[in-house]
Amino acid sequence: MGYEDARSRIATVLAGVSITSPTAMAIKKAYEDPPATVEDHPCFILYGSAGQAEWMAGGDATEEDHTERCRLLVHDAELERAARLVRAFRAATILAFRAESGLQGHATVFGFRWEEPKAFTYGGRDYTGLDFLIGFHVNSPATDGPVAYDPACTLTGGIGVSSSAATYTSTGDPISQFDIIQIDDERILVANAVPSVNGLTLGRGYGGTTPATHSAGATILKAGTV
Repeated sequence: MGYEDARSRIATVLAGVSITSPTAMAIKKAYEDPPATVEDHPCFILYGSAGQAEWMAGGDATEEDHTERCRLLVHDAELERAARLVRAFRAATILAFRAESGLQGHATVFGFRWEEPKAFTYGGRDYTGLDFLIGFHVNSPATDGPVAYDPACTLTGGIGVSSSAATYTSTGDPISQFDIIQIDDERILVANAVPSVNGLTLGRGYGGTTPATHSAGATILKAGTV
């Protein structure tokens, strides 16, 4: 698990983007590497990332941040209509990543920028499009076994397989953003924590574990931090 898993998930999210106005249209393909020619459009092309990694002395990389460049390409002979399509896809793409900032536990999206729409020529064909710059933090796998929080934490209410938010009960607020928690057999990334209400935003199925249903009162353990 790491950058390639996170990048693959980004491509999956991009491939699912669609719009209803000015006309119903969906992305036909998200190319994970730049193709010689574009056979399917509208599309996204992933170009790779700029980034940085931080190491502990004599150890493996422990912190890794990336900014992936993704280009949207739309082809329409009517330039004004093409510009409207690009704006609609931009809005839909932003919403798609708001809904999945945890990238299924592979990484945490911390920044999302876009450049101005403009004309591109790709494979000898003219397109209208724009570049997105998606910043994400790659989560390092936890290596130690889970331990109890101090003070102890339990789920306030049950959560389903697809739940992305939860609250917990504790005499304090020991769970922090970027903690890896374990409930039953599932590990979960805490994408965000709101101490005032003990609220958590969840990246489910971290580290290859399987999202599952968890009952109210289930114990929350700490399995690591990214």
